[in-house]
Amino acid sequence: NRQMQEYFINENDEFFSQIKLKFYCKGTPDNYEYEGMFESYYVNNNINSKGVYADGNKYGDWETYYEDGSLKSKVYFDYYGNGDYTSFLKTGEIYSKGRYKDYLKNGKWLIYYKNGNIEWTLFYLNDKINPNILCSYWYQSGYKKTEGFLVDFDEKIIWDGKFIEYYENGIIYQQGYYADGKKNNKWIE
Repeated sequence: NRQMQEYFINENDEFFSQIKLKFYCKGTPDNYEYEGMFESYYVNNNINSKGVYADGNKYGDWETYYEDGSLKSKVYFDYYGNGDYTSFLKTGEIYSKGRYKDYLKNGKWLIYYKNGNIEWTLFYLNDKINPNILCSYWYQSGYKKTEGFLVDFDEKIIWDGKFIEYYENGIIYQQGYYADGKKNNKWIE
């Protein structure tokens, strides 16, 4: 029932007086899991992240911060790892929004331009891009630029299948199909 503390170590394996982590845990020193309040810090003593663990899993409100102390992201996890996530730019504007299910990205995720307009509309299934739902990329002005199917391939996200690209006024510029990230078959411009 005592708060544990872990300190930064320099290149000579010497401990700093600077705290790296503050946490509660259960188990033995060789085999423990976080349980209760948790905080991590940057070397400059500013908070990096904070939240609560329940049975070794993140639970309740979790927040992460940039090194300068401004809010980077926040999420609320229920007991099953489901929760709404929001991240922010250093200047405070919303950067992305989405939902976790079982601690994995699931469903619709939005990424925003600094002006508040949508940049990407992405769909996830178990923490990976869902290859069965059309994703879209938008002009900063708010008009759709491209839409198509994305897949995770060789640790990269690539277009695969139907693809349409638009002029900024909404008229179709070109359309066709991708296979493994390369244009394939007939394309119309």
